[in-house]
Amino acid sequence: MTYKVMPMEFQDEAIVVFNSEDKTITCSCHMYECIGMLCKHALRVFNINEVFILPTQYILNRWTKYAKRGFYFEKEQISDNETLRTHAARISRKATSVALKCSVSKELLDDMEKAIDKLDLEADNSLSKIHTKTYEVSQSSNGCVGDILKG
Repeated sequence: MTYKVMPMEFQDEAIVVFNSEDKTITCSCHMYECIGMLCKHALRVFNINEVFILPTQYILNRWTKYAKRGFYFEKEQISDNETLRTHAARISRKATSVALKCSVSKELLDDMEKAIDKLDLEADNSLSKIHTKTYEVSQSSNGCVGDILKG
């Protein structure tokens, strides 16, 4: 479906093409292609089409919390039909549901927040170990480090 998006002042118009089947979108202003951020035109078309969660293909690694840490993982299959991101989105919905259940009490919300903080710390530790193992394997596989140390 093609949209012509115009602000109230009738300046800065753009042509946006949206595919509702695979949630892909392109805009004539090319902001996403240039700087990796969706433009206001594309976001408006998503809003009109009731797409309130950005499709994962528009969330670049550099915008995630792991960007500074250098943790990039290739998509692995959890099952035949579920990617890691889909699995993470499902878990996120569960966490939101639990948070809403806990919203009847400040004590419950505080307990949930502590549990999430603990899980976050454990996840960071696990990711650091994975990163360290990956680095050690790449260092040992080239054979140069061992030869230098042996003299």
